Amino acid sequence: MPPPSSENYLIRWTSKGFPKDVDMLNNLKVVFTDLGNKDLNRDKIYLICQIVRVGRMELKETGTKKCTLGLRRPFGVAVMDISDIIKGKIECDEEKQYFIPFVPVVAENDFLHSLLNKVTASRGDSGGQGLWVTMKALVGDIVQIRKEYPHLVDRSTVVARKLGFPEIIMPGDIRNDIYLTLCTGDFDKYNKTTQKNMEVIMMVCDEEGKAVPNSICLGAGDRPLNEYRSVIYYQVKQPRWMETFKVAIPLEEMHRSHLRFMFRHRSSQESKDKSEKNFAMAFVHLMKADGTVLQDGLHELVVFKGDSKRMEDVNSYLSQPSTRNQGDVPKGGTLSRSSVGVLSVSSRDSFTVSTLVCSTKLTQNGNKPMHIFGNTMGHKPRPLGPVCCGVFVL
Repeated sequence: MPPPSSENYLIRWTSKGFPKDVDMLNNLKVVFTDLGNKDLNRDKIYLICQIVRVGRMELKETGTKKCTLGLRRPFGVAVMDISDIIKGKIECDEEKQYFIPFVPVVAENDFLHSLLNKVTASRGDSGGQGLWVTMKALVGDIVQIRKEYPHLVDRSTVVARKLGFPEIIMPGDIRNDIYLTLCTGDFDKYNKTTQKNMEVIMMVCDEEGKAVPNSICLGAGDRPLNEYRSVIYYQVKQPRWMETFKVAIPLEEMHRSHLRFMFRHRSSQESKDKSEKNFAMAFVHLMKADGTVLQDGLHELVVFKGDSKRMEDVNSYLSQPSTRNQGDVPKGGTLSRSSVGVLSVSSRDSFTVSTLVCSTKLTQNGNKPMHIFGNTMGHKPRPLGPVCCGVFVL
């Protein structure tokens, strides 16, 4: 499956299948904006849904011991081919309802991303479970469609931005977003008899190690968060998350900020889970020394091990190489001795992330001036103009 074209649209539902925010009942609307020629020329365009359950490790409570709650666990996916709707090959009435079947996770190595690939290749049995939606392709930019379709796109409609820039950047469209994807990891079980139930906890931190508040967004329509917690796969050595979320911080804070990842084993029993501590960490700077922003693409981060408290002290790690391509990083060796102790590079653990910068103010090339606005005057008009896809969850 190709990479996604847009931000996630996130809906928080109760276990009964209703929005947690009661005011949003029958009013869950999103517009995916700025679909250009590259998107329209794809052979297939899918509307994909990933369902994450928040609660105990097991779906059903087992035993008498108190369970750990609040864990993000994979639950299932739903996929619909919307190619003909987006390309205008079929007339789409916003009153027409579509059913998107739900395909559940059946095994722990059914990563949500892998399950999506399976479902698009062959339809699974949903057992009658799924989502009802209506949708319509809307021609024009977000300003146009607000004027032309006020009954569909109003103040309550969530706007999900394109991952990347539209073909024409309009004056006034200022962005400073970094999209981060947790890709893969490989973690040794060390002194445990079974593989870890790995949770990644990410925060945006300043140069003093303090968390930057409200800097993380899991999806359009959701409130900003102070930290991100990954989906947990039970006893899996090589988790493949492929979870994308947005980091949004003020431009003036970029050079002072870095992303810090903590790795922790989560136990299904609350009594055991309380004693678990972070066993490793990784980090990456958002800005390089030459003033350019982090390059788009994959980054294999150095995984550090040490005392859990020392891993939270920026003096222990911030001056060290954060990625494997930053020169020779000794595997299993001590990097440096600081006032708070020693961190070592783990030779038995690996961790990879991917980044995509969408900024009208920052550059990734030190030899080029900052690009602020695109000049729309010299472009030939496209036959359709930008296309937005409105989706309305019933």
